[in-house]
Amino acid sequence: MKLSRTCTAIAITFFIGHCYASAEDTSCKIGQMPTADYDVYWGNLMVGAGSISVATDSAQTNPQCYVMKQLAKPRRILRWLTGPITEVSHFCLSDDGKNIVPARYEYSVEGRNADKSYSLTFTQDGKSVSGSKLQPTQLEVPALDPLALQLSLRQWLCELSKANSSPVSDEIELPVFRRSSLSVYRFQASKTVEKETQSSLWLVERVDSKERQLKFWLDPRRDFLLLKASHSEEDKKPVRMEWRPSQ
Repeated sequence: MKLSRTCTAIAITFFIGHCYASAEDTSCKIGQMPTADYDVYWGNLMVGAGSISVATDSAQTNPQCYVMKQLAKPRRILRWLTGPITEVSHFCLSDDGKNIVPARYEYSVEGRNADKSYSLTFTQDGKSVSGSKLQPTQLEVPALDPLALQLSLRQWLCELSKANSSPVSDEIELPVFRRSSLSVYRFQASKTVEKETQSSLWLVERVDSKERQLKFWLDPRRDFLLLKASHSEEDKKPVRMEWRPSQ
């Protein structure tokens, strides 16, 4: 059986990137997001682990600018497909604090896939992007980088929570520039109940693709902490991830 590189990327980087962890606070402030850790499984086999952190960008005078760093370490079979992956997003908040404005994004891979590394630089209005392997490219709409996408989803859920404590469902579309192309992802959010604890959770699903399914379960009582996630692609074996509480 084969674990595709696409599945690897989803499991190790996209999944882990949704770790917004604050054990008690529900203020949804980006500056209150300590490091969180996750384990990734392919079936019942653990194939990776990772962490993410957010800190104020000391290189910027604007206190509303941050650096988000994500580290993913493959294990077992994945070590033959890719080395450790580090993603870094430099971004600022809009004046009203509701929108993520990306500035620079770095994707670095160690080992045999080091040639997959690249970086992106965004203009302040988000309508133009250039990179280490990309000539300046004009965009029809402001775009996010892959990590900024994850933060934007969190901001969206925070706003939904403030507007309505029990929404039936809602959707959002977010344009994302990854490597050399622009994609638009559509997500739907709804309330659900965790079977083991009977806790109320938010379920966020990608709904723009029938071939690629992404599902995320987040706990609003813990500042929208991601508790678990699931990914499936066509007939490939599903990948899931689980939050690993601090010891």
